Order: sequence, then C-alpha cells, then structure tokens
Amino acid sequence: MASEGGRRADALEEHGCNYFGKTVIRSAPFAFYYHSDIVHLAVDLGVHIPEIYGEVEISESKNDLGDYEYTTTGEQRTGCSMCGFGIQMEKRPHRFDRLYERNPKEWDFWMNRCCTDENGNKYGWGRVLDYVGIEWRNPAHWWMEPNQIKGQMTLFDYV
Repeated sequence: MASEGGRRADALEEHGCNYFGKTVIRSAPFAFYYHSDIVHLAVDLGVHIPEIYGEVEISESKNDLGDYEYTTTGEQRTGCSMCGFGIQMEKRPHRFDRLYERNPKEWDFWMNRCCTDENGNKYGWGRVLDYVGIEWRNPAHWWMEPNQIKGQMTLFDYV
C-alpha cells in the first residue's frame, strides 16, 4: 500500500494505480488506501476477516480527515510465514514468536529443519537469526529471564 511509503508511494504518485509500461503491466487498485480504509471496507461489506488479524477495533475519536481509525488486534500485515524481512525492527514477541503460538510444528520446521548443509545437518532460520543477533529461542517463554527457562533449546538440538 502507498501508506507504507517509499517506492510504492512514489510509483503510485507517478503512475496511478494502473501502470502500462513497455515491458510491465501492473494493477494495484487498493494501493492508495490506508490499512484503516481496508479494514473499514471489510467491516462495511461484511467480509470475513481471517483470524490471524484478530478483532477489529474502531477508535473513539476521529482523525484529521474526520474519520474513525479501524485497526486489528492481531497481525497487521501477512505474507510468507517464514519471511524475516525487517525482523530487526520488531520487539518480542515478534512474528516468529507469534508463528510458534499459532503453529509450533511449522515454527520448528522453519527455525530448525528447512535446510540441510553440506554435512547433512539440518538447520533453518534460527541460524540466520543467531548470526544477526535476533533472539528467537523459547518463544513460549520470551518474557522470562534466561535463567528461569529449563531445558533451553540450542541450535544443535536438531543436528
């Protein structure tokens, strides 16, 4: 959405929501809406909002445009469940912690077993997160001090 800023906003301003170039044809009819607008539209049309987004909340006061803000209590954006893009900007519980809460088996696969190195050892996103310094272990206990956690998992538990 254009509300995300950057190149998307610039492209929308330059080309509008439909772009017909020499080699690229792109249509993004919802691009100029804000997240609040999309949630508001879903509510007005009675569209089912998937559980992952949580409940809809409507602000008690109006914004600068005279509209109420519509938000969701769960995820604000979704995509590939294992995508780590921008994870360094999140505080715990981050998206991988919430994935653990929703689906521990999927979390285990992506964090520990989705790749195999040249020696046949399994690894996953956990190795990447360790490298960049993002905490990810024991997502069910992310709020506890490390010395409170018994049997803390390590990267090598799945080798």
